[in-house]
Amino acid sequence: MVGTTDTDFRGDPNRVTPDAGDVAYLLDVTNDAFPDAHVGPDDVVSAYAGLRPLLRRATEDRSESHVSREHEVFLDPDGLISVAGGKFTTHRAMAEAVVDMVEVRLGERRRNPTSEGAFGPPVRPLEEFLALGFDEPAALELQVRYAPEQVARYVGAPAARDPIVEGRHHVWAEVDIAMHEEMALTLTDVLVRRLGLFYEAADQSYEAAPQVASRMANVLGWDADRTAREVEAYRTLVKEHRAFRMDRGG
Repeated sequence: MVGTTDTDFRGDPNRVTPDAGDVAYLLDVTNDAFPDAHVGPDDVVSAYAGLRPLLRRATEDRSESHVSREHEVFLDPDGLISVAGGKFTTHRAMAEAVVDMVEVRLGERRRNPTSEGAFGPPVRPLEEFLALGFDEPAALELQVRYAPEQVARYVGAPAARDPIVEGRHHVWAEVDIAMHEEMALTLTDVLVRRLGLFYEAADQSYEAAPQVASRMANVLGWDADRTAREVEAYRTLVKEHRAFRMDRGG
């Protein structure tokens, strides 16, 4: 992964995509830092863009590039606590500030075990995933994301151990987990926000989208029209995020 850029944006915040200029800049920086890399646009598997949630006072007259990256926590009159601003590298500090305010509101203090150290539950032995019948590449992928007893609930589903996309090690059981345990309600939820195949697969799961949607339809009760809309929405997202290739004439 290579990043990031920091440019002003004036378009629709719901349709933010990387352009050829963003990609060219990052490739130039990469080749400058690693002269032997010789990477070009054809080496890019996927690209994405987003907006920084910057806080600018109404009285401030400065460009986005000069606005502070600091975060603030807000308490609304109805009790809603929100955090705005900040960046990924300070996400723990942001979360801690929110939890501190929640504790004040609830009138209790608890030990905070996640302010430092590793995230999430302990990584379980690889053998526990191999024992479920997964090959080693798939087991390694599952090991860092799930508990073995969680995966075990879905190994009886059709093709549970098979890869979703050729060349990647995500398996169909993960689609089932995403729906049943991670509140995935759309095809984009699964491929972008849960499994990340939008970022990792060579075609960004463009070809696999109908098969994933069909599996979801069986669980979520989609009819043919809804399933087709899910596929179209996802493929449109992929096309929009590949437009930088056309911007450069390729």
